Amino acid sequence: MRHRGVSWLGALTIWLASLAVVAGMSVVPTDFDRLVTQAETIFRGKVETVAPAWEGEGTQRHLVTYVTVRVEESFFGRAEGRQTLRFFGGRLDGRVQRIVGMPEFRPGDEEILFVRGNRKDLCPLVGLHHGRLRVQPAAGTAAQRQVLLHDGTPLADLAQIGKSGERQRPAVAAVGALTPESFGEKIRAALRERGREPDPR
Repeated sequence: MRHRGVSWLGALTIWLASLAVVAGMSVVPTDFDRLVTQAETIFRGKVETVAPAWEGEGTQRHLVTYVTVRVEESFFGRAEGRQTLRFFGGRLDGRVQRIVGMPEFRPGDEEILFVRGNRKDLCPLVGLHHGRLRVQPAAGTAAQRQVLLHDGTPLADLAQIGKSGERQRPAVAAVGALTPESFGEKIRAALRERGREPDPR
């Protein structure tokens, strides 16, 4: 479904007096290969702002959320500076409009994002929430950082991608969990294997 379409809004949106909840989107089966081959840009960065806004007129009026990320490392697509991504839904003026499974962000979060269809699709990430991997300190250590799946599961094996559930779980130290540096190397290697030249360091 494309953001430019008209019919999807009426089909997806159920407004209540102060609450709007949108039924979950179906997520196309996603794995690491799909993330790497379908992303238009891939980068690691820190969320600076999360800004909901109203868009559209009349019956097409709906909420979107703009997430601005300061790029710290670009793996593909030469992302630089600040990247602003538009997601369908948000919370504003006492209203909530959302799609179950749509990732939510907070300022200060560090993310690795596989971006596609920004400002065109309802979600600008490959595979919806699977295209968002989080970077957090491992529990019990301030120095070591690890990559987490969207549900908080430490990423130790690329085969985990696309198989995690929706439930948020606290980050725990995991034997063999990938660091952002080691995961970045795997992204770069996978890009080369698929004939996609990674960005210079």
